[in-house]
Amino acid sequence: MTLYVSLCVLELLQRNGLELIIIIVNSELWKVTSVCAVVAVMGVTQLRDVVYVVCDRPSAVWMFDATTHQQLSDIDAFGLVDVRMPRDIAACEQTFQLYIADNWQCVWRVSTDGADLQYWLPRSPWDTFRPSSLSVKLARLLVTSFDPKELRQFDPNGDELRRVRLPDDIVPYHAVESPTGTFIVCLSNAQLQWQVSVFVLL
Repeated sequence: MTLYVSLCVLELLQRNGLELIIIIVNSELWKVTSVCAVVAVMGVTQLRDVVYVVCDRPSAVWMFDATTHQQLSDIDAFGLVDVRMPRDIAACEQTFQLYIADNWQCVWRVSTDGADLQYWLPRSPWDTFRPSSLSVKLARLLVTSFDPKELRQFDPNGDELRRVRLPDDIVPYHAVESPTGTFIVCLSNAQLQWQVSVFVLL
C-alpha cells in the first residue's frame, strides 16, 4: 500500500505543476516546499471526481480534482485539531463518507466537505485498538489494527461484522476485502526477514 500511495501522490503533485521536492523517509512520503515546510502524506483515497490526501504534521486533508489534478480547497478547518495522528484515509461510494484512521486509537467519520467530523470507532471506551490502515468494500469498513493485531470489519452504522485475530509475530500494514469476501493482508515478520508479503485469510 505504501508504494501505491507514494506513486499516486507523486504523480498527482507532479501533474498539478507544484514546485516540490519528494523524498521517502521510513516508508512515508514527505513533501518539502521551497519554504522548508515538511508534511507527511499518510494516505490517499478517491471519491467520484475528488482525490483526498490526508497529511500529518499538521493534520490536514488536501483535495484535488481527479481529472484536472488541480488543488481544491483544503479540509483543514473542519476540526482536524481533534485528529491527533492521522494514519490513513478511505472513502465510501455508497455512504459518501470519508474515514480517517487516528493512531490515538480511533476512527473518525468525515463528510466530504469537512463540515461534519464525528468520532466514530470504537463505540466503547473499553474496546481499544490502534488503526494503522483502512479500506472500504460495498460500504463495509475494514480496519487493520496494529495493537491488538487484528482486522475488524464494520457496517455503515458502525456495528462490527467480523473480527480476525492476527498472529502476534507479524506486523500488519494493510488489508482489503476481496470480491469473494476473503481478506487480503499485507504484512511482514522476522521469519520473512521483514520483507513485505501478501497473504489471503479465508
